[in-house]
Amino acid sequence: MKRKFAAIFTLALAAGCAAPSFAIAGDAAAILKQIRDKYDGYSSSLQDMVMTQTISIPTPQGELKQTGQYFKKGNKFRVDSNMDLGPAGSMKTIVIHDGERTTLIAPIGGKRVLSDTESRQYKKEEAPWQFIDDNASLAGEEAVEGRPAYVIETKNERAQAMKYWIDKESLQIVQGELSEGSDELRWIYSDFRELEKGFEMPFRTHSYVNGAAAATIQVESITLNANLDDALFDPEKAEVPAASLNLRQ
Repeated sequence: MKRKFAAIFTLALAAGCAAPSFAIAGDAAAILKQIRDKYDGYSSSLQDMVMTQTISIPTPQGELKQTGQYFKKGNKFRVDSNMDLGPAGSMKTIVIHDGERTTLIAPIGGKRVLSDTESRQYKKEEAPWQFIDDNASLAGEEAVEGRPAYVIETKNERAQAMKYWIDKESLQIVQGELSEGSDELRWIYSDFRELEKGFEMPFRTHSYVNGAAAATIQVESITLNANLDDALFDPEKAEVPAASLNLRQ
């Protein structure tokens, strides 16, 4: 289950001060409208984006590090990743969504079109609030790292329970939670930085599976409206990365 949940962060701290529960769907709808009104205008002005990040994953053998770049243009995206495997070498992969299909490009297996389920884990370009539907309910208020936040409850398309903590002042999602049976994935956003006036993004994400640290994502840089070439999002034009593995390890 830990590996299954951690896949969500291949491309994503205590909460306290519980407030009385409101549990009124209408209140949640009003909050969501405020969020969408705030960010829809920003999204329409965003032509493309480049993000550089490092993902650290704790394992019994030591910490694994994955570095990469994320490119977005319209409904297309590309993720170039390099996993440091220590003495065993490294593995570079490319994932490209051309607006219709998602293709995985790797030294082992070459190019392979992913199923909708497989491609979902890479769709970091989706704004988190787009996953909160109009049936969500306002469950109360809590503070996350000192930031007063609304707590929104909903279910995703697979009927998994979801919770989001939304900063009351900035309307920024500061924490999320996904539950399936007795398993729980929680992610916490921090180190928020303003990219444009009135719009901020988290530069650090910590994720936990059943309370145990699963991954930390550190954003190194974000460039907006970089005038990206459409060829970046064409899997036919992407070369298969060469393998860099020490098979004797």
